[in-house]
Amino acid sequence: MTFKGLIIALIIAVISCSNLKAQESVNTAAFEAVGSGGSVSASIGQVIYTSVSSSHGILSSGVQQPVITEVVSGLRNQNIKIESKIYPNPTSNELKLEVKGIGSYLYQLFDANGNILKSHIVETPETVIDIRELPAAIYFINVNSKGKVLKSFKVLKQ
Repeated sequence: MTFKGLIIALIIAVISCSNLKAQESVNTAAFEAVGSGGSVSASIGQVIYTSVSSSHGILSSGVQQPVITEVVSGLRNQNIKIESKIYPNPTSNELKLEVKGIGSYLYQLFDANGNILKSHIVETPETVIDIRELPAAIYFINVNSKGKVLKSFKVLKQ
């Protein structure tokens, strides 16, 4: 191959690579960890993403979207429509459990060892759970329906 042919091949390669596209983001920090089981990468401070919402939920697209959870666990079933929250957390006297959805629910209060301390049927959309007599510690509250745990909250009693 002559020098002229090499220059032409190089120009063609540069022009064809100029149309390649890749994911791009502006981040404040990033890291990558590699081990024998694989690798993981993360970025902090992504400012550009798009969201599309429908009756099935919200889809966010972009580079390494964050996952935000407010409960310890939740049953993923499209047939169960439940919205629940517990507040204030941390607390020292009482908690308010809000459960919105059609069905019958039961809450169970557990200590860190898994012992059931309280169990009660949720009869109204807002239930007050009195924890004054309990010592300061971390507790868990499960919201159950038909023997299945729908949501589990971690609660700090001060």
